[in-house]
Amino acid sequence: MKSKSSYSSIGRLITLCVVALSCLHTPVAAQNVQLGKVVDATTGDAIGGASVRVLGTTRGTYTRGNGTFRLPVESGMTQLLVRSIGYRDTTCSIAPSQTITIKLLSAGVNKQAVQVTAEIEAAEVVRRAIAKATENDERMRTMISQTYSKMKVYVDGPDLGGPDQPKESITETYSKVYYQRYPERIKHVNVIKRRQTRNIAAADNLAVFDEFVNITQPEINMLGTRMVTPLGRDALDTYTYKIVSRKQLGNALVYELAFEPASRLFPGFEGTLSIVDGTYQTVAADFSPTAETAIPFVKRLRYEQRYEKANDSVWTPMYQQVSGNASISLLAGIPDIVFKMSIEAYVTDVAVNAVIPDSLLRPRADTSLNMNVSSSGGVRVGVSRPGVNITVANDADTTSPEFWKAHAYTEPSEEEAEAYRVADSIVQNRTPASTTASPSVGLITIGNVGIDITPQLARTSITGFIGGADLAISYKPITLNVRGMWGEQGTYGVGAGIKVDAVRSESTRASLFAKTYSTYATIQPARPILGTPNLMNLADLLYMEYHDYFRKEGWNAGITIVTNTINASLTASWERHVQDRILVETDRPAVGADEGDYQTLTLESAFNQPSLGELLLGSTSWIRGAVGAVVGRETHRDAFFATLNMSLGLRIPTFSTGYNPMALTVDMFAGSVLTDDAPRQYQHSMLRRFPVAGSIADLATAPISGYGGKDVYVVHAEHNFSDLWWRAIGIPTMPNGRGLDLIAVVGAGSAGRSSPASPTTWQPTADIYTEAGFALSRIPTFVSDLLYLRFDAMWPVGAQSMRGTFGWSVTLSSPLQ
Repeated sequence: MKSKSSYSSIGRLITLCVVALSCLHTPVAAQNVQLGKVVDATTGDAIGGASVRVLGTTRGTYTRGNGTFRLPVESGMTQLLVRSIGYRDTTCSIAPSQTITIKLLSAGVNKQAVQVTAEIEAAEVVRRAIAKATENDERMRTMISQTYSKMKVYVDGPDLGGPDQPKESITETYSKVYYQRYPERIKHVNVIKRRQTRNIAAADNLAVFDEFVNITQPEINMLGTRMVTPLGRDALDTYTYKIVSRKQLGNALVYELAFEPASRLFPGFEGTLSIVDGTYQTVAADFSPTAETAIPFVKRLRYEQRYEKANDSVWTPMYQQVSGNASISLLAGIPDIVFKMSIEAYVTDVAVNAVIPDSLLRPRADTSLNMNVSSSGGVRVGVSRPGVNITVANDADTTSPEFWKAHAYTEPSEEEAEAYRVADSIVQNRTPASTTASPSVGLITIGNVGIDITPQLARTSITGFIGGADLAISYKPITLNVRGMWGEQGTYGVGAGIKVDAVRSESTRASLFAKTYSTYATIQPARPILGTPNLMNLADLLYMEYHDYFRKEGWNAGITIVTNTINASLTASWERHVQDRILVETDRPAVGADEGDYQTLTLESAFNQPSLGELLLGSTSWIRGAVGAVVGRETHRDAFFATLNMSLGLRIPTFSTGYNPMALTVDMFAGSVLTDDAPRQYQHSMLRRFPVAGSIADLATAPISGYGGKDVYVVHAEHNFSDLWWRAIGIPTMPNGRGLDLIAVVGAGSAGRSSPASPTTWQPTADIYTEAGFALSRIPTFVSDLLYLRFDAMWPVGAQSMRGTFGWSVTLSSPLQ
């Protein structure tokens, strides 16, 4: 006699083989469609949200608000089970050739069950539901399912893409999903069929919405707004719940609960939950952010979800609809850009805790490309995020009406049919390239050769106003650059260089470069503003008096490596530095360069440095930093020198309010000359912040080029006290639902071991230089929804305050913070 364990092993082997054979090639079974409508048997009113399932299976759908449904069925499926809260369960025969009407009788209420549960409080129901959700989550080890996803986006604005471009886009996918949760989370999504309006590239249609908004996770973060979920671990401390009714669902009693935040000061949801007595599983959820919750640009966001039993012990989400609008004013006086979005996902044919072969979870991993799709051995393989593999069948792209009539879970509206027709006719059967490709930018393209001209404009104490252009000629992977700039009083800057892209992949870029030049440079570290110095160096144009200049001429060569998190370069140079400045009057002593002939090796490395776009979008990392080192020799004196500088930025969350800014932000800089001495242009200075668009990590009140030398240390710290404080004391909020950020700011700096004091050299600090003040952030300009401002006001304090002056600055801030 075989042991029970032997039968168990054989069972697992059979399961493995069946799953593998059925999934390695996933045929699309011939199907029919059952159309129908579910109504109240007494009143004839349509019943929305009713569950329509093929009896004995997990194939099913839900009725829309008008009671109608559309359910693909296969041969051999004969009976439907229809159920809705407050009604008796009903079965009926499948008749694919007909549109059937299903009438549900009111179930009444089991009075004995109501009496037994009458004493239970809403909070206790939720407490048990949270516990059961955790148990349910732990029981689900694997899940195999089919998912039909549909996304509609309507965009209207000021002639976006031209007057003939369609305003609506639609994507649909029909997919098989393999999901393993333990011992590690990994998922494989196989897109079997897909279609999209032709204003969407086929390569971009990987929208499989099989993962629902998890109402049991601790919180949901959307565009910088964090909301506690209605069944999360902190839900009972965040929301108040009320049982509004008790109704029958089959033989079970269902609690219908309404919930809302205990305090409207904090972002959160409000809506309803339907929870089954005894099992305390959630069968339905309908919720939206509260009116007081400020999600930038987003309005009327709504989530609707439905859950079913996958087997006797595990419940799974089967349906989700997400809808919402967004409106963005790019510029006052022109129409807003309006987005309307709707996403639906139907999960069916669910099998839980079946063995999934590793080959199905990691298909052709060696050919997977991050955020791309490539052709490989009969399927196209991609990875959208760590742990998720997406494959697209070679015959996935189809607009065949027959397939979608047989497999779509939603009946296309007349507007959708028109959107498909218009989008197809406008592009005349041309499918656009994937948006993941990098478009070529240039003034002229001749074959494989691209020519680009970039204007340059600056102003310095050497040149006065100086203008010119960069000419770039590229023949991939080689780019030749030539720069010519001419200024007042016969000044000039010229240069030529070559760059070779040695490595260029999704995650890493490496370039070799060499340049020769005769140009100007700043003694103080160069500080471009508005994110880029390429078009014009605004720091030179606006704040010439904040810098001292000298001429350098020579050559350099090196390598630059850029990854997703690190930007590093190693440069060898041989330069002649000349102090040929044409002086302009300033109210401070000027700092001159030490002339000479310099050979240097420079290492620069930075990690997690935010771009201008990331700063505006509020998506910077909690930690960032940079390291720089110079080893050099002045050839005439045979004098060696070495310097080191480091910077570190931290964003430390303090207490939760539901919005991003509640954190302590600390920026630190340290620079030191490691040898006995170094030329002044290689030493360090305590920088004064630019009044407009300056870095907030610089001190706002320190004298311009007043402090510096061999060692400089600067610390800037601030804490954002958020608009919730304004709301708490009753000050009206702005139209976007939020108020101004109130920020406490302090700064300190020290400069030491300077060269002997002279009118042309920085001074050391006798004591630590300190300043303090405040800032107001997220100030609307009423010019654009994307353009917000920050204003800082700072005063020098402490023993060194007599050398400082009141400082202020205006910078950009993010509407998404």
